[in-house]
Amino acid sequence: VSKDFFGRVSTKETVLSVQEGGTDTIVKSPIWYRYKEGFNNAVRKDVTLQDLM
Repeated sequence: VSKDFFGRVSTKETVLSVQEGGTDTIVKSPIWYRYKEGFNNAVRKDVTLQDLM
């Protein structure tokens, strides 16, 4: 019998059920994050026409 951090008894059946249904929760998620390498808007500086001339 294994226990979690809070002392609750955990069984292997719950771990297997989480692993089996793990992909469905990812596919049904409405939030997606896509990392675009080399594209960063963290630093912006205002540029005037006088700066370009």
